[in-house]
Amino acid sequence: MDRDALEKFARSIYEFENIWHYNLSTEYSKESAPKGLLNRNRNRALFMIEQNERLIATDIAKFLEMKKGSVTSLVNDLEKKGFVYKEADEIDKRKVWICITKDGRRFTEIMNKAYGEVLLNIFGDIDSGELLKGAECMDIVIKIMEKARK
Repeated sequence: MDRDALEKFARSIYEFENIWHYNLSTEYSKESAPKGLLNRNRNRALFMIEQNERLIATDIAKFLEMKKGSVTSLVNDLEKKGFVYKEADEIDKRKVWICITKDGRRFTEIMNKAYGEVLLNIFGDIDSGELLKGAECMDIVIKIMEKARK
């Protein structure tokens, strides 16, 4: 492996992440967000659960880089809001699945719509061809990251 290539790749990812979060936070203010907005980790956890149908707390903790105890509090809060429910595994009763409710799905749909508006505001003036090239580049980055995850 070429160390210079690795450092350039890492710098590019870091720069992308900073610009991405700056653009989103600038555009997606509390005023433009839907009512009942959750904090960032709760939103991310809910979207993860929605995409996967169900997850265990350990998986959420790894993805969000949180301690399992913090994830337990986060999940309990989502459960109180009616967005998720817990379900014991049929085979291993020690394993508890966190599943999304209909209200949780509705909430993620509302958030996705609001997020789409934010993206339109950020990227609306960018040529479609450029956006497609960017998406192709991101697909390559995703494949690299998946290889590294092995």
